[in-house]
Amino acid sequence: MTRPMSLATLALLTFAPAALADTAKTPCLIELVDGRRVPSTMAVELNGRIVARSPKGLAQSFAKAEIHAITENGRRRVLNPRRALTPAEQAARSEAVWGDAAEGLGHTPPYAAQEWPAARLLVWAKPGQGGHGGDGDRWVEFPAAGGPARPARNGPDKDTDLLLPASDKGYTVTAKRDVLRHVTIERGASLRGEHWHGEVHLSGNTWLKPGGRCMYMRFIGPGHTVFRRDDRTGENDPYNGAHAITHRLMILKHEGGSLEFFGVNSTEDEVMLYSGTMYLNDKFYYNTKTRTGVFAIFEGATLEMRPGAVLATGKPATRMGLNFSVYNGALLRAGSKDVPLTENAYILLGWQGKPTDRQSGFYMAGGSRMEVHSADPAKARLVFSAVNDEPDRPGRRKTDGPGKGHGIMLHLAGHTEGLTGVGFNHVRKGGIHMTDLAAAKTWKHVWYGRENAAGAEGLFAAMVLSEDEYHPHKPGQNRGWVERQTTNAMKAYKPE
Repeated sequence: MTRPMSLATLALLTFAPAALADTAKTPCLIELVDGRRVPSTMAVELNGRIVARSPKGLAQSFAKAEIHAITENGRRRVLNPRRALTPAEQAARSEAVWGDAAEGLGHTPPYAAQEWPAARLLVWAKPGQGGHGGDGDRWVEFPAAGGPARPARNGPDKDTDLLLPASDKGYTVTAKRDVLRHVTIERGASLRGEHWHGEVHLSGNTWLKPGGRCMYMRFIGPGHTVFRRDDRTGENDPYNGAHAITHRLMILKHEGGSLEFFGVNSTEDEVMLYSGTMYLNDKFYYNTKTRTGVFAIFEGATLEMRPGAVLATGKPATRMGLNFSVYNGALLRAGSKDVPLTENAYILLGWQGKPTDRQSGFYMAGGSRMEVHSADPAKARLVFSAVNDEPDRPGRRKTDGPGKGHGIMLHLAGHTEGLTGVGFNHVRKGGIHMTDLAAAKTWKHVWYGRENAAGAEGLFAAMVLSEDEYHPHKPGQNRGWVERQTTNAMKAYKPE
């Protein structure tokens, strides 16, 4: 049961005359003082900030001091002269004018072509003061059909977009299993679900502007969506928790849907890609806290590594088990025909400390597939290496030298025929186990790093699996186990 907004709360909302304007999709243009132009469907003053909305429904806000001019209905209002940004403004600046745009990519990703129906927008009424997001009296509502802003009668639902505006004082909005569409979280704000089955379910686009945070998220629903983090805090320290978005990440994109990640993101535990396609740009770290979780791609799902992407598991000094699993019917793809690799993409694995260790850092089950699409496979490859071999990371360490039993291990029971543009470094002797060693003979443009524990021929070993076996040292992981995992995940998906 939600309560109507009190008169005291309403009195705190400062509406300029523009706030009473119709908020239907009337094109307007916001010109920022540094010259950037922000196309919008609305420009409404609320609590001293200008609330704007992208053509696809994502929202953001600006301090009035950041805005040079607003053009709406053919009328241009000048608010401030053009000027350079202050250091504080520069630190809070997002590279993209909209989190759901595709500017500068050189291609149109699926999320940029996705169309969204009109939906109401809820804006947190008291930035700097946290609270439970389910209470309607904590929000200001912009109706889906247009019209003036008003106190919200109800809290968020699955057809709602959210904006948590910037604040000099940090605040947290809490939720439990709420299903939301588009969400924007600005400086000082945080959206937080609950750990383990209390996550917030996101079905639309999510934008973390610099200084914005979220925790305990799950990604669901059909359609093509994006998760963009513009905050670069702690990007060279993946284990400080600054960019964690959840504990155990579950992705259930249905009906051919997809989710594309930008920025530096991490999870404390495992990643379960149950359905749909995950596109990965920039850096993603999983298993940064528990050090026992895996990255698993389930049947019918696809992970595509974009050029320059880095996917890494737990801390280098930790003996890892099954870091990364590609199950029957799943696809791991680096680049694509439309967006081929133009620079290396990296999968960085935990490494074992004993020569007798048999558990794999990377496992492809029978019936899975790996593909590499490169614009120049002699220079742009999918590279498998140790987690501490991250490119360009300050203070990165090397594993112990060849012959000491250290290094990563890979078990390849899936289809790898014809790979063109793949690399291996920090692999232990005999560390690439294959059910079909002949497939490796079909690979082209293969790079072997200097830190491998043997020459190219000494890195490969034969592997035998039974028909229903997924991993030779994980007997419980058979096809039935994978199907049960997927079924249970689908049962947990209840958007209503």
